[in-house]
Amino acid sequence: QWSSALAHVFNKIDPLLDNNFLISEIKDWKYFLSQEDASKQHLFDKHANTGRPLGDSDFIRNIEKLTDRILTKQKPGRKPMNSENSGDTLLNSIQNRELSNVSPE
Repeated sequence: QWSSALAHVFNKIDPLLDNNFLISEIKDWKYFLSQEDASKQHLFDKHANTGRPLGDSDFIRNIEKLTDRILTKQKPGRKPMNSENSGDTLLNSIQNRELSNVSPE
């Protein structure tokens, strides 16, 4: 799995990191990467596991516009049907299915 740490710590050239502003901001990468912050690590791990970007709401909105994808956390579960009477429609569907399974006598 790719990691930028190797390029940063050993000053290796990596095309994925060209023109990255962090290269000029952080002078000692080995020291920077050795610092531990449990709350930040937990937040990073959480976002890495979900695949959602880590950033503030403005950052997320900009990424959503660029990628034309929804990246903010959504309500879990199935989406409701797009009908005003979705409950009635579902009930009618179930009743019709049950009636079609009854054999005429």
